[in-house]
Amino acid sequence: MVAVTVFGGSGFLGIRLVQRLVDSAMVVRVAVRHPERARAALADGFARDGFVPPPLVGMVSGSQARTRWQALRDFYAKHGHFLVTNGPYQLKSWWAEATVLEVFRDMSYPLGVGSYDAYAIPRRAYIAGIEARGGGLDVSAEIENVEKFARSHRVVREAVASARIPKGDTLECRYLAVGADGVVARAGIGQLQDNGRFRIDLDRIDLPPGSYTVIVTLTLNGNAVNPDIRTVASGVETWRGSALRPICLDRSSLYHPMTFGSQVANAGYANRIPSMPIWIRMNGRTPL
Repeated sequence: MVAVTVFGGSGFLGIRLVQRLVDSAMVVRVAVRHPERARAALADGFARDGFVPPPLVGMVSGSQARTRWQALRDFYAKHGHFLVTNGPYQLKSWWAEATVLEVFRDMSYPLGVGSYDAYAIPRRAYIAGIEARGGGLDVSAEIENVEKFARSHRVVREAVASARIPKGDTLECRYLAVGADGVVARAGIGQLQDNGRFRIDLDRIDLPPGSYTVIVTLTLNGNAVNPDIRTVASGVETWRGSALRPICLDRSSLYHPMTFGSQVANAGYANRIPSMPIWIRMNGRTPL
C-alpha cells in the first residue's frame, strides 16, 4: 500500500487532493501547523461532497454520508476532538503525561437505564392453571417481575389479568398435540384473551380421531431455559362434525369405559395418566 504525505492539505485544494488520494486507497498523511483544524476542514469537505469511503460504497448513500460527516463536524465543534463514544465515558482532556475520561449519560441514547437487566436477571413465565372449556383449553399465566430498591432487588410472581402485557415484554403460549404413537400431530400458539388467559382451540386444529397428550408451555421474552411445562390428556372420537365437550373424569371412571358406551374406548390409557381432563367428541348426547 502506497503512503503519501501532503503538505498544506487543509486548504481548499489540499482537501480535494487528499480526498482523491484516499479514493485511490492510499495511506495519506497531512502535514499542517494545526492538525485539529485540518481534520475539521477535511470533515467539512467530506460533508459537502458526500464522500463515501470505498469499503462502504453501495451500503451508504451520498446523503447519508453527508449527514454523518456533518454530525462528526458538529461533535468536533462541541468537544474539540473526533473520538466519538456513546458512553459511559468520553474524552475530556489529554496531554503528554495523562488522559482524562469523563463519565456522562447521553439522554438521547435509545437504550436507557435497565435496558440490559434482562441478561442479568432473565425473568420467566409460569402456568398458574389449565381449564378445559368449550372445545379447548384456557391457560392462566403468571410472570416474574423485578422489584428494585437501592442496590438490591427481589423477583416476584404476578398473575396476568388482562391482554395488556407490560411494555417491552413478550409473553407466548406454545403447545404440542402428541398422538398415542408419540408423533407430534399439531403444534401451535395460544391466543391471549382480554381476561389475561391464553386460549387453545383444540376443535379448530382438525385433529384426526385418537388419543392425544397436549403439552403446554409459556415463555417470557423468549426465555425458554427450564420452562414450566404441563401436559393434558385429550381424546377425539371417530364421529365428525359434532361438538367437542369437556368432561373431567377421575381414574376410577376410566376403568369402566362401558359407562359411556363406545365414547370412551381406551381404559388402558387412563392407567398411565390418572385424574386428567379428557376431551370426548359426542354425537349431540351428554355422557353423564
